[in-house]
Amino acid sequence: MKTDRMKVAEEYSSRVGTYNVGSLATRPEGERKLRMLISKGDVVVDVGCGPGFALPVVMHRIGRNGLAVALDISIHMLKEARRCLQSWKFPSRRFDRSGSRVRGLEEGPPHGARVFFVLGDGERLPFRDDRIDVAFSLSTLHRMDPEIGMKEMWRTIKPGGYIFVQIPAAHDEDAMVFEHIPPSFLPRKVPKGFPPDFRVDPGYWRDEQSSWGDFKDFCRQRLPWLAEAIGSGWFNGYEDLRKQYNKYKEGKASLRELETFIGSWERRHDAGELEWICFPTRRYFSSILRKLEDAGAIVVECYTGSLQSDVMRLSKKRYFEFYVYTYSQVVRSHVAVLAKPLWVAGKASTVDPDSQHKL
Repeated sequence: MKTDRMKVAEEYSSRVGTYNVGSLATRPEGERKLRMLISKGDVVVDVGCGPGFALPVVMHRIGRNGLAVALDISIHMLKEARRCLQSWKFPSRRFDRSGSRVRGLEEGPPHGARVFFVLGDGERLPFRDDRIDVAFSLSTLHRMDPEIGMKEMWRTIKPGGYIFVQIPAAHDEDAMVFEHIPPSFLPRKVPKGFPPDFRVDPGYWRDEQSSWGDFKDFCRQRLPWLAEAIGSGWFNGYEDLRKQYNKYKEGKASLRELETFIGSWERRHDAGELEWICFPTRRYFSSILRKLEDAGAIVVECYTGSLQSDVMRLSKKRYFEFYVYTYSQVVRSHVAVLAKPLWVAGKASTVDPDSQHKL
């Protein structure tokens, strides 16, 4: 799926001062994985580094002979990461789980560790094949095509190197979101950020769920490729189409007007103008891993984690706000570690021969 990369860059540049997403980099399990995978002298790339939450741990692990590359599509995020590392202080931010914090700061700035800041796109990494020891991407793949992003990391790592990814996940059974949330979970007032016409009475919510079912059936019959994409975890890009379909269902638009809109919408899709976001279902994420395995990757670790124990301590109102507003990413996350064995040396280009982007 094509995404407007400039819009993604602009969005994250606008969030620099308030960005507080706590990826695995801010949690003990993420710190342990980074320390396990990274050795002294390694070349390590953080794909989508954001404000640099993972960089202190990386710098301590690589030592003075290694190199950390902080890559992001937003120049303002890179400037923020540089500023935080130079001061060795990160602004106090409330992350998304209790106990989350920037790891490695207590050890103090490492002497001689080198960090390069690179403005770049995770779908087109500006590195030659087989040059990186460890490439990782934590809570960033959903803002690009995750399959392309993982193939690019695979292309760039050396035989003997590792990929480490974490990506917010959707439930396979409700990739069309909202369906399983009972009306009793509705808040008493419209949550901040929701559309002004959103209502919180149970009747409206049941109608909304029924409307999603109708739209799903329409996609299967008229746009099967879109139904497959949504079933894989792609969101947002079809919002305008759904609104037009609802107008047709309500008698406010003719079938001819709907078909005309579909043609226009598909042209915008082909031009990459839609704001797609992908929270992969387990089925889709597994298919990406299988393709990498076919190219020689070894899946060292793979699981779908759930924050359910944290979330269920929330009130029903807060659960509803978190789940609906973030399309369920707050309660699930895919994590995988892949290794490139030594016997695939020289075969990186077999994954995607068109994605050879040299320095």
